[in-house]
Amino acid sequence: MSREHPKKPQAKKLFVENGYTGKEIHDLLGISEKGISKWRTDENWDEERAMYATTPEAIIQYLFSEINLIKDSAKDETGKRRALDTKEINALSVISTSIQKVRGNVSPQIVMQVLNGFNIYLQSVDLELAKKLTDYIAEYYNNYKSDKI
Repeated sequence: MSREHPKKPQAKKLFVENGYTGKEIHDLLGISEKGISKWRTDENWDEERAMYATTPEAIIQYLFSEINLIKDSAKDETGKRRALDTKEINALSVISTSIQKVRGNVSPQIVMQVLNGFNIYLQSVDLELAKKLTDYIAEYYNNYKSDKI
């Protein structure tokens, strides 16, 4: 029975969640690029990276990094901080609005789809627990709906 490389989970996180390249992971962790490439292919890391990049959390993280870039670039000729100009303020406003939309745009239907999908999986693992959770899921859905309306 082969053991998993001890740095593989860290390598996967760097690739999927942080967008590091195989070379960057090699430089950081000392794992061969060939090994990283094999893991990428065998375990569909590229697909996971694409899915992760479109999660609300990842989108919000990206938008916050854009805010920091705008703020950090607001410097005069001497390199000192300056007031934001109109274009930069407008960009921050658009980004702020986007963050609010991403945070609040999860429909009750999507919530129920995820919870029901999890419950279907749970039925194959622990049927009794899945039955108990069904009532909680319905209660959560009803509260979620009333909070969003």
